[in-house]
Amino acid sequence: MTLLRLGVLLRGVFLPLGLFVIFISFHHVMLNSYPNIKWFSKINLIESESRNESSEYFATTHIADRQQNEDKPPCFKSVSPGRIKLVINTTLPTDQELNQLFPHIQMGGHWQPDHCQPRQRLGIFIPMRKRWHQLPILLRHLHKLLVPQWRHYTIFVIEQADEEPFNRGKLLNAGILEALKIHLDLNCFILHDVDTLPETSLAIYKCHEDCRFALQMSTYQKKRNYKKAYKGYTGGVLAIRRSQFEDINGFSNEFWGWGGEDDDLANRLNNKSYQVKRELSPGGYFYSLDHPLVPANPQREDIVEKHKGNLHGEGLDSVDYVVLNNERRRLYTFFSVSLSPGRDHAAVGSSS
Repeated sequence: MTLLRLGVLLRGVFLPLGLFVIFISFHHVMLNSYPNIKWFSKINLIESESRNESSEYFATTHIADRQQNEDKPPCFKSVSPGRIKLVINTTLPTDQELNQLFPHIQMGGHWQPDHCQPRQRLGIFIPMRKRWHQLPILLRHLHKLLVPQWRHYTIFVIEQADEEPFNRGKLLNAGILEALKIHLDLNCFILHDVDTLPETSLAIYKCHEDCRFALQMSTYQKKRNYKKAYKGYTGGVLAIRRSQFEDINGFSNEFWGWGGEDDDLANRLNNKSYQVKRELSPGGYFYSLDHPLVPANPQREDIVEKHKGNLHGEGLDSVDYVVLNNERRRLYTFFSVSLSPGRDHAAVGSSS
């Protein structure tokens, strides 16, 4: 009986001690094997409209982007186990208010961290017309979100300045070509509707790690009652690599009026063996600013069907346009463009 009690006592002492030694050894190996990982938790203080407002903060772990850079260490991106709500401020800010909020943003809407090197160089493209009452709201929201994410980015606003029906795809083709004349190093395009705002700080602005995928960021939108977007949806906010966009020859230039260009883009991606990955985490929730509904282009489905036989015959390499104005404004780079189609087209209304 005494020997049995002694054995139980020794097991109770040496078993926890052995497990502790194993844990310390494993921890030491992990630290040496993965020097880019910071093994600690930290409150991710996403800048809100006011520190007194009711944003929710959760403990986050910072995991390094995998990039080798001799001059600067790689940047860290924030991930979190829970949802972090952002304040959606729909009041229209004045230019003075925006300038006071973002003195650190360079002319042209450009920012990059000084202490680290992001792997991706983002171009955020906002096509629009007659949405000047919404653009400042989006700019305020985006700059507040992107700076804490330590992204290297520039925001481009492309305005359709003619009287033709709105052509989102052609406008984005033109804006991207003009942006690449200024910033040759852009390698990730964020195609961003002006009325769509991320609701959580988990909306990480970056292209998908796997080059086979484009990333649908706005999977759950308020205007659709937060129902999951259909498979292959490329509207709203889409992150696509430059190499992918050039490979599929960009958007079609033939969709005048609302709708169709996003489905055609999905077909172009699929035809080149790319897939659209939907963001299914809380980061995929986006708020929709209100605006009057416009009728859809009645020919959009026919054009989508027609293009299936020759998906890449026209697009980025054949877009015709005239730049009416090109300037670096305080929080964005601005292109005013006339698409000058020079053709008859059937479309109802216009949208942005």
